[in-house]
Amino acid sequence: MQSDTAAIGDLWDGVEFTKPPAPQAPVPESVTRAQGRIWLHRARLLSAVTAAINTSPDVELQIWWQDAQTWRRNNVHIETLGAAFSIDLDDAFREAALIEA
Repeated sequence: MQSDTAAIGDLWDGVEFTKPPAPQAPVPESVTRAQGRIWLHRARLLSAVTAAINTSPDVELQIWWQDAQTWRRNNVHIETLGAAFSIDLDDAFREAALIEA
């Protein structure tokens, strides 16, 4: 982009001006269980996550997986699963929130 077409807020890399990246949507505080499971399915993680939970000695994790109607972003089980499966939870919640379920 030439300098005569630059606008306030554009980025300069020493050669040309470019538009800054669009801001990301805020991270939803929660998604439904259906949205979360559909997201895991689309990410090809549902089978692996389900197997890990079903073989876990953590009974409360298993109860949460079966019965929680809402998945909260700051939930300890969400954090643990995200770390175990290298999931960017902020992106996952943004994407899952867009799923109609």
